[in-house]
Amino acid sequence: MFIYLSKKIAIPNGSLLHALAWNPDQGWIACGGESALLKVLKLENTVGQPKKDGAAPPTSNLSMNQTLEGHEDKVICAAWNALYRKLTTSDGTGQIIVWMLHKGKQLRMPREIPHIILAQYQLGG
Repeated sequence: MFIYLSKKIAIPNGSLLHALAWNPDQGWIACGGESALLKVLKLENTVGQPKKDGAAPPTSNLSMNQTLEGHEDKVICAAWNALYRKLTTSDGTGQIIVWMLHKGKQLRMPREIPHIILAQYQLGG
């Protein structure tokens, strides 16, 4: 599956991105990169102009573009938990943060592992 955004998204100082996570069920995209950069975008589905055959093409509008603060180094890993609407990210220092965007909260995990390069939720959350 491919995603195409017709809007430019400002990435501060042209920072390189190292992590990208997409929650297709709710339209969330998380982008993480250099200098502790973590941006969360929300895409809202809308209906565009009908095609010649009468079918309306799906389009998306960017309804949220928020920078999350809390990491100390480059963000290298991001994963969505679609069931509980949580985002888990990790940076180069090994810090893990679980973000609950709908509640405006974050949970920091102890640094027991020096580097996390992949995170994934089980189906049950």
